[in-house]
Amino acid sequence: MADDTLVLTPTVPNACLLGISKRAIGMDSLWKAIRKLSSENSMEVVRALCGGGKTFGELQLETGLIINDLNHVLYDMKQMGLIIALGERKGERKYHLTSYCVILLDVIERLQNTLQRYDDRDIFDAHK
Repeated sequence: MADDTLVLTPTVPNACLLGISKRAIGMDSLWKAIRKLSSENSMEVVRALCGGGKTFGELQLETGLIINDLNHVLYDMKQMGLIIALGERKGERKYHLTSYCVILLDVIERLQNTLQRYDDRDIFDAHK
């Protein structure tokens, strides 16, 4: 991330409106996706797919996950819209990250970078 990135002064969101506006992706779905991305198994899959689409076998080799764990992660990530499977035949089907997943990862990275700029005492004190 470039150092010239704009850092906005933190403001308190309008708690009365937070999460109730009509958005394409609801807050519940958004938080579920973020929680899924916090899983080490999910991040292994994400890292493997950053280089492009992969078959189940390629993902298994690259991630080292056992079949059950990989199936579980892929199923959940597909249900949440984080990955998509392209291809009709089972052995030839390739999994890809969705734009939604890439956007979430980008926003999470920017949030982490922004938080690193603050002293822990300032972050966990009362907001002024």
